[in-house]
Amino acid sequence: MSKDLEFILKEGAREIGVFLTQEMIQMFFVYLKELKEWNQKVNLTSLKRDTDIIIKHFIDSLSLVPYLPSKATLLDLGSGAGFPGIPVKIAKPSLKVTLLEATRKKVNFQRYLVRRLGLTHIYSVQDSAESLKSEEESHLSFDIITSRAFSSLEKFLTLGKPFVKKGGYLIAMRGRHAEEELKDNQDVVKDLSLEISRKVELLLPVHKDKRYLIFIKKR
Repeated sequence: MSKDLEFILKEGAREIGVFLTQEMIQMFFVYLKELKEWNQKVNLTSLKRDTDIIIKHFIDSLSLVPYLPSKATLLDLGSGAGFPGIPVKIAKPSLKVTLLEATRKKVNFQRYLVRRLGLTHIYSVQDSAESLKSEEESHLSFDIITSRAFSSLEKFLTLGKPFVKKGGYLIAMRGRHAEEELKDNQDVVKDLSLEISRKVELLLPVHKDKRYLIFIKKR
């Protein structure tokens, strides 16, 4: 993989407070290669350029890392091609990560990639949040719930709340309209007995797209 791409990944991660070892960088390049190859048969991402995948998928996912406690349990709802769960696991190996995804082909990719990278304590579950919370496994609970999949903040909070431990956090990864979304969902937050704990604003490198991490605590 080119030195230019390695520089973008390493320095882009550093800009958001994540320091990648050479081994981690190599794992991301394996991820990139496998993602592009599988994407020819399975719809995993609409992004085609290596730079876009590195910035908009890998580094965007890594923005969570500086705010996650070591050895926490994390659930990634609607994980798709593994974002943000797998990048987070690569950069913070001490986490225990569960990827929840309803589409079999995407779950197959996740499981293949996890084996290919030699990651441990990361699990891929084929199911949806809607059905899982009403099934036998609904007793599952995690320190952190996050997702990049949901179009609305309300849906993320409603589906994510049953899986977060008391005192744990839902971390919403939102775009430039996050402030408006928060205002529009004040009643939802209150009705679900949640509270906004923290809001982090950041810019993705190169593209300078605005992102927000919204920390919502379960009381």
